[in-house]
Amino acid sequence: MDVYTWLTYRMSYLRKPVVVTWEQLRFPFGTQVSTPHGYRHLRAGFSEALRWMLAIYREAKVDEVANGIRRRRSPPHVGRHPRPALNQDSEPGRSALFSRACA
Repeated sequence: MDVYTWLTYRMSYLRKPVVVTWEQLRFPFGTQVSTPHGYRHLRAGFSEALRWMLAIYREAKVDEVANGIRRRRSPPHVGRHPRPALNQDSEPGRSALFSRACA
């Protein structure tokens, strides 16, 4: 799983700030980490990925803290758009999207 996917999925559902520790980040991002050197490597790699992610998702409210990262509720990076209803104003058995495409 990448940092962008993980954070964008969770950011809009937060009710209050949450600190995710490096130990907790080990499971989705570095399961082989078990030594102090491994944790430093995980933190360095995650920090770099986080900087790239923040360049794209600038509204994300994420801070690196001593024991992990702190996430705060943020607007979704991809907006929620209404979807056209199926079978609206169309012939029986055909969706509205199909009918418009064939018109």
